Amino acid sequence: YLEGKKFLRKEDFALADKKLRTALPQMDRQHPLFTSLRAQELFLRAASLTDLFSDSILFSSDYRNALVLLDSARQLLPEAAYIYQMRGELYIKLEDFDKGIESFQLAYTLSPKWIYPVYTMAGTYYDKKNYQKAIKYLELALTLDSTMHTLECTKCSFELLSDIYSEQKKYNKALEASNNAMALDTDWVQPY
Repeated sequence: YLEGKKFLRKEDFALADKKLRTALPQMDRQHPLFTSLRAQELFLRAASLTDLFSDSILFSSDYRNALVLLDSARQLLPEAAYIYQMRGELYIKLEDFDKGIESFQLAYTLSPKWIYPVYTMAGTYYDKKNYQKAIKYLELALTLDSTMHTLECTKCSFELLSDIYSEQKKYNKALEASNNAMALDTDWVQPY
């Protein structure tokens, strides 16, 4: 998830949360990693409440409960970009786009080489039909990953660029972006 190489399912986060909750009580609270691991446990519990990478609809109370957990994690580990990233995703699910973008921006500020917050900002601007800003962030994301090592976010960046250019009737650019996506993952159906 943090590398952007794979989008995780709710079950993946729940399993990691379960393992961390088993380990934490066995750890001395004075251990230098305890606070960080506790914040990670809160993050994982929040992630396991939601299903951000599917189209399933959850109750807004699930998202709000997850936000409470993330705020607790943020108190413990305010420099953790991944906490702000998930906050942004939850705000987007709650249709609070301004807070979502603000959270993505904080995640990017804390981790300026992480492509995922930049990609999700672009996606949010795309959803709001602000194509100029979406393209700006997609181009930044592709610059951050010029070696194309971050497979999921990079191929999705190309695909989103293709969608934007198609809507703008810039078909040559759309085709080029789709070809770039296909080159990264020949089994992925969407760009075809």
